[in-house]
Amino acid sequence: MGGYVALEVIRQAPDRVTALALVSTSARADSAEQLQARARQSVRVEGGHFDAVVDAAFPGVVAADNESDDALLAAWRAMTSPVGAQAFLRQQQAVVQRADLRSILPSSACPTAIIHGAQDRLIPLNAAEEMPEALPTSRFTVVEGAGHSLFHEQPAAHGTPLAPGLSPPHNQPSVKPSPARKSDSRQEHVFLAAIAFGLKQIRN
Repeated sequence: MGGYVALEVIRQAPDRVTALALVSTSARADSAEQLQARARQSVRVEGGHFDAVVDAAFPGVVAADNESDDALLAAWRAMTSPVGAQAFLRQQQAVVQRADLRSILPSSACPTAIIHGAQDRLIPLNAAEEMPEALPTSRFTVVEGAGHSLFHEQPAAHGTPLAPGLSPPHNQPSVKPSPARKSDSRQEHVFLAAIAFGLKQIRN
């Protein structure tokens, strides 16, 4: 949901965001098929099958070649299980109510890193490819060998695309990740602070 929240901040208060990272996300609203899938998941969770829903969702959040990776499955369970059934249902409700935000993308003037897994089956690559076209201040990076959970599937890609994307704005074609190097923590903190500040101000 992080990308959806970030885009909502851009919609409500674009002047409060100094840098942005959109990772494994899309500005589109859910399709009818996606809405139906979320509804089915919610029914199962309401019926007491949260853990089963977590495991059933795993193949969709990794590249096909990573479906049998036990370490990734363990990481997925460790990340999702503590959320719990009730928070999951609230998140689903929030997601299905979001609007299509493609039209607001050109209003953002801050440097933006758009990063997407080439084998993302939850949010297909073509849904991400339309964002850099609407964001002139963005850098678009495609991570090969990764699905939706790209930083878990390809940890070496973490620092490489993020820091340059939050440097002086420019657009460039999709690239494969280069060998990992130390990321600029100051730039990453600027991004995180901008989102947190925007959310705080919107609540107030």
